Amino acid sequence: MVTVTLATQRIREVHFVNHIDKSGQIQLSSSFNFHVDYAADNTRCVAKLYQSAQMKDDPDKLFISAEIVGIFNLQGVTDEDTKREAHVQCYDQLFPYLPEHRVPAHHRLRNARLPAEEEPHEAGKTSPSPRRRRTRPP
Repeated sequence: MVTVTLATQRIREVHFVNHIDKSGQIQLSSSFNFHVDYAADNTRCVAKLYQSAQMKDDPDKLFISAEIVGIFNLQGVTDEDTKREAHVQCYDQLFPYLPEHRVPAHHRLRNARLPAEEEPHEAGKTSPSPRRRRTRPP
């Protein structure tokens, strides 16, 4: 039986570029890579996830990426089959919210809309806090 224990994790890199001028719908494309490197004695491993999303027709206008790394302690990893099992457990522990949904990011973001430009506020009226303002997909 394979036992995988998350020792530590960190977000190694995050990149965000937004040069979109107008509100409206956009088409996104995305890429995803998850890789696990095992120590020679199979007692530890390092898992790396890289994911990006960009505007399909002009990636220079919108680009988002992140690289997340986790270090794991392993027990029971002895062959390729148990490495595959450890691989899945590493992913599930780094990203525990995904097993329920298993929806790729580009599908979740497909119907996202950028907020429309706000109307100017009348003098003396305060605008809502940006932290409270939410944009919901249709």
